[in-house]
Amino acid sequence: TIVDTTISGNSAGFNGGGLSTFGAGPGSVTSIQRSTISGNSAYRGGGIYDDGAPSRTLTIVNSTISGNSAVIPPGSGFTTGGAGGGLFASRPTSLINVTIANNSADGGTGGALWIDPVGTGGPGGNQGSATVVNTIVQGTAGGTCGGAVANITATGPNLSNDAGCNFSLVAD
Repeated sequence: TIVDTTISGNSAGFNGGGLSTFGAGPGSVTSIQRSTISGNSAYRGGGIYDDGAPSRTLTIVNSTISGNSAVIPPGSGFTTGGAGGGLFASRPTSLINVTIANNSADGGTGGALWIDPVGTGGPGGNQGSATVVNTIVQGTAGGTCGGAVANITATGPNLSNDAGCNFSLVAD
């Protein structure tokens, strides 16, 4: 559990510039509350890279994910852009009262949020999903949401600056 914390100014060559949950065991719950994840970078999940055992979950409440970027690492040989500038989700994720703003996926998609359509289990297995409640999602380079956006369940008032997240309220 991460509470009242700022994770800022970090980078990773591949996954999770600010935070990576990779390797979290079965049944584990990662919780982020009243925290800020900002100014981090990685190829996938500039702010947060969420992956682990199929039965684990991530819950983010009353927090801000901003100014993070998914970038192609120099010398990596990658030919496609990064994904999930703010958050890369490969497991069930809940976003409650969260602001995801000013993140980017340079040359990629899901500037704010990427829902992994494949997951570590290969095609059809362990796909990412998100339940979004009272959340603002604003993207820059790479748009707002990408990947398996059909796996986003939006309840309550949510706001996005484009139609990428399938929210009912889209505004500039």
